[in-house]
Amino acid sequence: MNKDRSRPRILIVTPEISYLPKGMGTLSNGFSAKAGGLADVSAALISALFEQGADVHVALPDYRSIFVSRFGTISNSHFRVDTS
Repeated sequence: MNKDRSRPRILIVTPEISYLPKGMGTLSNGFSAKAGGLADVSAALISALFEQGADVHVALPDYRSIFVSRFGTISNSHFRVDTS
């Protein structure tokens, strides 16, 4: 295993995030879990660390499975979309 000791490895554990930096990984594009200001602060911290070359990893709760286990499967037909 090749370890780059000059790059710190950082794990950020947060309940919400508004965006992840481009280039961080294939799942980072368009990803969001936001309820308040903490999401913006988390995103800014992660972006700053990533831009400085840190090996940043993010852990978030699996909200979809929590929601489904409590309320059952929700299909798109359950949501009203205003197209006007």
